[in-house]
Amino acid sequence: MKQLYKAGFPVPQVFWLESENDLLGRPFVIMEKINGRPMGDVIGESTGTGQKELLTLFCRIFARLHRLEWRSFASDSQVNNTAVVMKHTLSQWQERFHCFRDHGFDPVFDWLGERLAGIRFGQPSVIHWDYHPWNILLRDDGQKIECIEFFDVVACLRRLGSIVISLCVTIGYYRRKSWNNTKIFNP
Repeated sequence: MKQLYKAGFPVPQVFWLESENDLLGRPFVIMEKINGRPMGDVIGESTGTGQKELLTLFCRIFARLHRLEWRSFASDSQVNNTAVVMKHTLSQWQERFHCFRDHGFDPVFDWLGERLAGIRFGQPSVIHWDYHPWNILLRDDGQKIECIEFFDVVACLRRLGSIVISLCVTIGYYRRKSWNNTKIFNP
């Protein structure tokens, strides 16, 4: 998150990151406190134009993340064998969905897996791994938004993989949170 903050990406400022257990018995992070509300809640309470504006902002933040220079977050050696890494990544995500007894995306994972060998991998991009509207805070002051819960920021080998995974996560949260009045997902 420090790298994201330095790059001007909307995340809370990290003041201290302790990766060892020495001080408190486990790793910890101290960061800026953000007063605000999850974007997902605000979208659910909004209607029409308000929902569309928030979802447009959500997509713009997503696109901005993918335009960041990836070399600040990963080395060339971490992205060398693209097909192997992507196959492993797809398998991990499919297992994560199965943990929630959600097999609804199996056809998507199967489709991607079948076509993986034919994919021409492009430039790596930075990904969030858990990008959805409940991990975006709208500050109370209305001046800024913040992405939160960056458990692991890495350079993904193919933008398509990140986009598909992020869409699956967002749709999965949508299903659980039930944006009943969100016509964008229920045309």
